[in-house]
Parts: sequence; C-alpha cells; structure tokens
Amino acid sequence: MADDTSTIQGWLATFAAELGGEPPTPEELQDLLDVARHAAHRSQRQAAPIATWIAGRSGRPVAEVLALVEADPRLCEPGEDADAGPAGDGGALGGGIPSEGGDVPPAAQPGPPER
Repeated sequence: MADDTSTIQGWLATFAAELGGEPPTPEELQDLLDVARHAAHRSQRQAAPIATWIAGRSGRPVAEVLALVEADPRLCEPGEDADAGPAGDGGALGGGIPSEGGDVPPAAQPGPPER
C-alpha cells in the first residue's frame, strides 16, 4: 500500500484497509485522542487504548462518547472543569493531530521518566 505508515493518518488508513474498514475522520480521530487522554490522566495510562476500544464497541458516535466522558467528573481528566473541556491545550497531546507529513508535537515526544 502506498500510504506512509510513519504518520498517524497513513498507519490508520493502512490498518483500516487491512481490516476492511474505514479510518476515523480527522474529527473522530481528535475525539478518540481526547477520550484516550482523559482515560490516561484520570486512571492508569493502560486505560487509554482500552477506553477507545470500548468506545468503538459501544456503537455510539465518537463525539457522543467524548461528551459523556467530559460531562462526568469521574471520567474527566483531573483538574479540568467537566463542562469546560481542556484548558487551552489544543486537544490531545498538546497540539492535536500531527499533519500528514508533520512532526510529533513537542508535548507528545517522550521525555525523561517521571520520578
């Protein structure tokens, strides 16, 4: 397949094609990343991929799943007003979805382990 699997869009397009499905739209992708962010920051990081799996299995639109998470203080990232959403972080990973040929935002690059 001609997709560049080094980008998020290319990898997801290739993976979806292999499974006989469609990749998420840019809006759905951002919402899924936001669901994952809430799960990882509210709970243990391992909750992020499982939360997105549950979201997909629910059959609900991703925007509806994100709204449910952001309306429930038990599920919303700590320190955020459940009704206000992220505090100016531009979406998941501090910068949203990297562009097709773009670099990973600095906030998403691995740093030294927390102590």
